Amino acid sequence: MNPVAENDELITRIKAAAQRTMTPAEKRAQRISYILSVVGRDDESTKKEVEDYIDQRYGNVHE
Repeated sequence: MNPVAENDELITRIKAAAQRTMTPAEKRAQRISYILSVVGRDDESTKKEVEDYIDQRYGNVHE
């Protein structure tokens, strides 16, 4: 059997995390991370350029 499926504490923590609402700062960080992972290292976009785009598109939200 899968050891993760047998770990009740882990399953409980995963379910709780899935129900928690992300803060605006967490959403911003996740968007930036996603875009950087999609464009890859060969793209000329820098992290600063991606941050500027996200801030322009969704608002400059920093908690």
